Amino acid sequence: MNEFQKKMHTQLILRSQLIMLHLEQERGEQLRSQNEVNVQVDHTMRRKLDRIAAALKRLEQGNFGKCLSCRQAIDEERLECNPEAELCIHCQRRIERKQIPSHSYAYA
Repeated sequence: MNEFQKKMHTQLILRSQLIMLHLEQERGEQLRSQNEVNVQVDHTMRRKLDRIAAALKRLEQGNFGKCLSCRQAIDEERLECNPEAELCIHCQRRIERKQIPSHSYAYA
């Protein structure tokens, strides 16, 4: 791994640990108060963990930093802000504008 990839690996691991800590805190709150908001937070955090795990897998496989839709390189500035990014900014915007369906790319 080059220095940038090592930095991203460390950042992804730290994000994963923070989310797991948050999940533990949320579970404690859920024991005190079961409601739909807590369930949604848990789902959102699990999705984030899944995205981080997928980014770590791509990093290990040598595919980190490539857009899952167009296969072009994702800008390093985008990855520094969001290391689990799966799409380049162009494809992300197209999905947000509903120009392409979000399921049109395969998760690594």
